[in-house]
Amino acid sequence: MDLLNRISADADIRFGKPCVRGTRITVGEVLGYLASGMSEAELREEFPRLAHEDILACFAFAAERTPFAVRVDSTELVIETVLEDEGRGWYDPILGPGLSAGCGSG
Repeated sequence: MDLLNRISADADIRFGKPCVRGTRITVGEVLGYLASGMSEAELREEFPRLAHEDILACFAFAAERTPFAVRVDSTELVIETVLEDEGRGWYDPILGPGLSAGCGSG
């Protein structure tokens, strides 16, 4: 199943912000709560309509819009920084040109 099918945007709901399908819960809210330290169990207790797959769908939606390689399946989330060679050594979108985590200068 494609997790992204669980996310929808409707101009008449939450000003068109992407939401978990069938709810008014935005992707940004889900990710914000998790980023602030709320556990998935706490989040699902606060929003009983959210399924585990909905939370993974929020990560998948965000991953489509970031310079990271992200693999999401029904059991885990793996995030890896994408390194690109821009002709001047490795480029890490977070650390900048010639730098990457654990690799030193390029």
